[in-house]
Amino acid sequence: MSFKDLRAARAGRHHPSFDPRQHQRSSPSGVASSEPSSSAGTAGTGVEEPRRVLPLPEEKKEMAMETQASGSASAGTSRGGISAEETNRVLRLGEHGLEVRDVRGRGRGLFGKKTYRPGDRILSLPSRQTCSALSSKSLPSHCSGCYLSSLDSAALNHREPASLLRCAGCKVVHYCSKVSGLGVGDGVGFGVGLGDCQRNDWPLHAGECKALQRLRNSGSGATAGTRAGTGAGIGVDASGAEYPPPEWVRAIGRLVWARKAQRAKGGELQAWDEYMTMQSHPTRTGDKAEEIRRLANKLETYLGDTSIVSGEDLETLVSKFQTNSFTLSSPDLTPLGALVSPHAAMANHSCVPNAVVVFPLGAGRGVEIVAIGEIGKGEEILTSYIDVSSPWETRQHELESQYAFSCSCPLCLSTAPDDNGSASAPPNDPSCSVRSVVPAGPTASAVRDSPVAPAAPVSTTQPQADPRWCLLHQTCSKGESGLIPMPTILTPHSTPILARAVESGLGFDGKKQGRCEGCGEVVPVDVKALPGWIEKAKMMIRLDEEGLLWDRFGTRDKPSNAITSLQMVLAHLLSQMPPSSYPVLPLLRLLFLLNLPPATPSDLDPTLSALSISYEASTKVYPPNHPSLAIILAEWGKFLFALATEDWIPATSLQDRLHRVMQAQERLVIAVKACESGFGRAVAGGLVGMEMRGLVERCEVEKAGIGGEMELLRRKR
Repeated sequence: MSFKDLRAARAGRHHPSFDPRQHQRSSPSGVASSEPSSSAGTAGTGVEEPRRVLPLPEEKKEMAMETQASGSASAGTSRGGISAEETNRVLRLGEHGLEVRDVRGRGRGLFGKKTYRPGDRILSLPSRQTCSALSSKSLPSHCSGCYLSSLDSAALNHREPASLLRCAGCKVVHYCSKVSGLGVGDGVGFGVGLGDCQRNDWPLHAGECKALQRLRNSGSGATAGTRAGTGAGIGVDASGAEYPPPEWVRAIGRLVWARKAQRAKGGELQAWDEYMTMQSHPTRTGDKAEEIRRLANKLETYLGDTSIVSGEDLETLVSKFQTNSFTLSSPDLTPLGALVSPHAAMANHSCVPNAVVVFPLGAGRGVEIVAIGEIGKGEEILTSYIDVSSPWETRQHELESQYAFSCSCPLCLSTAPDDNGSASAPPNDPSCSVRSVVPAGPTASAVRDSPVAPAAPVSTTQPQADPRWCLLHQTCSKGESGLIPMPTILTPHSTPILARAVESGLGFDGKKQGRCEGCGEVVPVDVKALPGWIEKAKMMIRLDEEGLLWDRFGTRDKPSNAITSLQMVLAHLLSQMPPSSYPVLPLLRLLFLLNLPPATPSDLDPTLSALSISYEASTKVYPPNHPSLAIILAEWGKFLFALATEDWIPATSLQDRLHRVMQAQERLVIAVKACESGFGRAVAGGLVGMEMRGLVERCEVEKAGIGGEMELLRRKR
């Protein structure tokens, strides 16, 4: 365990591990944007040592889709789905103590037949999902069999890390184990065991391997960079087409080829039948319909053999993927690709979810739905399709553009701006559990065919500031509760326009007033400069996500320029916004990671402060027991353990060392409990929870060693 281990989480990822959308849903590139404002060869059957490859520059929309929750807007009956009764039969939900029911106004929903406490397993699918694939950027660094990095695979299987091995046929996918005798797979949808990754993946990879070779040999992936020896064949062709194709194309391709193989044996693929139970949007017209056709043509080009599936079925496959796919994430919530789990897709959406979909042991070892709230017998199980830490406008924009509905959950009702720019208070009835969705415009009919209940009336008796997007009343007599609703003119989508207006002197003076939620005082606020600082923060976050932060600010070895610039932006934002507000919270998290390891003892307190503040802020925007909170606590525990056991900032005495170890152990124990609640007790909190337990045990060893040294010193005296 070292500071280097903590910083490794930033390397090679699409988005920071603290983005909650990483463990939620995603969709095909180009279908929607989630910016908050912002010649056939023979398939190879062996593996070879990987060469150094360059990561694929992701298209802007593609990157957005990987963080966007793209779930079933409604699992309801429609021309794209089947009845609740048939769904229960096909998915065998009764075997899991679950059932799908028709819900007035929301189509189908997922319900439990017993009560659940936070951390209880609701559903476990121990097999890897057939329709799944790593993103192009993750292909060189993660095994395509178990979806784990070499380090995670080694930790889970209690062995030394080893380099991933590349498929000698397609030269694109990698595996953490080399197995001979391929090409004789006898099924799909199996679990992944130690030493079986390549063999188990072969029935799904065989068709994919040939397709990737065909595209490479035909020139689709033969960019100048690739021919020059980047090795993995990852890049773009002259037309800008991505090679390898994006994960959604490869995921659907695996499903199609698996079905073809099963039909050749005289049977039908269970995974195909399960896939067809899900909702789709076949009635979409205009630009949406044209987009679906374009994506279907892209899929057809990849498949090559047009006899495998009809054009209409291709559009259905794409549409179902668009509305039901999840982000395939690592055990620590880092986004890695995309997958479809028809069972998990049956859950409806709420911005105040009582359950989460996670992959605590890696997506290759199955999908888990875990309760994060108390769920009574017969109560609906709800997950979030989007980032619940995002401001109201961002959440509604994503839901309306992607799923054609507006959310009227308690969070959305309580934070929706009214005509005066204030947030609306939640319904007065304390028993109200408004987790329903209401249609957004004429496209709502494409989502479901059930009668739609009207939204609950919105009360405006008392404003409620949204901690995700609000101002801070610095002199409030109530302290931290001094939040002021953000003026209506200032939204996550308007800040670029307002920033340009201020810069060019076009008349936005920013002088407003708002009522403090804490003390009730109406205070003047001046937000003229705020859009500019928000845009600077968003730029720094984006540069870090794209791995370009060092090109703009300093170097990796000397990040002081980046840290200084980030601290300046943070200081201006924190003078007007609380730490929980966007984009302050992700900027605090970034500051913590940039400061690892602290360059001098004087850097220690600011680093710890950034971590502590970001955790407290996160508790205000995430539901209790959310796995994102567990990840932050785990990082906190790791940091304290590294501080206690490394010599970078030496302890002043044995007593100081002992105090550091005890501090680390205390935080690690809290992290273990958080992992159990967020990732599930049944899997011991997943890989992250297991790591935390290991560090707790090491703390005991450290304490014993320090105690022995202190005893020797005592005897000498």
